[in-house]
Amino acid sequence: GGLQQPPAHGEAGGIKVAAPPRAAVSSESEGAPVVLRHEGRFCCPGGHCEEGGECTCSWLLNEGALDPMDCLRRCADDPSCGFATLYGNGYCQLSADCALSYEAGD
Repeated sequence: GGLQQPPAHGEAGGIKVAAPPRAAVSSESEGAPVVLRHEGRFCCPGGHCEEGGECTCSWLLNEGALDPMDCLRRCADDPSCGFATLYGNGYCQLSADCALSYEAGD
């Protein structure tokens, strides 16, 4: 899939950015522990977002219709993934870093 923008204002709801501890999460674990880093923000690795405009973030994964645990498992299974952004509507963004984060606006 190509690079997409995060869900627009009012679409996401319940955004949480979590960093799964590498040693504590496996694809088999049911209650994979995570560390909450932000709430109401999203990571934008290797890029930037213009206010109300385009984002040039380089996510490892940027897709919808995922169960939150599936999103976290995908991050845990990818050695380059350090952060998972979970949206209330099932959207998932995986990032190698979260040096830049932006307010989600919803």
